[in-house]
Amino acid sequence: MPDSLPKKGSTQCTNSPRKSAAWKSGTTCAAVDSTAEQLNAASSKVEALKHPISGVVADVTGSTLILNVGKKAGVKVGDMLEISRQVRVVKDPTTGKVIKAVTDKIGQATVTDVDDDSCTATFSGGGAAKVGDVAKNNP
Repeated sequence: MPDSLPKKGSTQCTNSPRKSAAWKSGTTCAAVDSTAEQLNAASSKVEALKHPISGVVADVTGSTLILNVGKKAGVKVGDMLEISRQVRVVKDPTTGKVIKAVTDKIGQATVTDVDDDSCTATFSGGGAAKVGDVAKNNP
């Protein structure tokens, strides 16, 4: 297992008998320090990767929703999910195959508790959420 990287300005670069001559000279150590500083400075510019979450409202009690997605689907406490309802289905007139489901946004839900396969969220919106409504994030 490789040795851990030395801290900037430490004498670990030159004092370890196991390091190469280039590492001991400080050139490699300085390059590693510089790269680490650049990565740290740029890290705030990198957006967190979000993956799509799609679930269904399984239960409604007042403004509290139980959804059928949880940790396994990537849901975390604090996630904001859009709640929508299918209003009609468009079918290909030739084949009868469903080509689009038209939905209306009902409101949004903030996740307050998560387990492996479900989550609890607080709903807010113009209408009331119903069992079967769809919950999605906007990745």
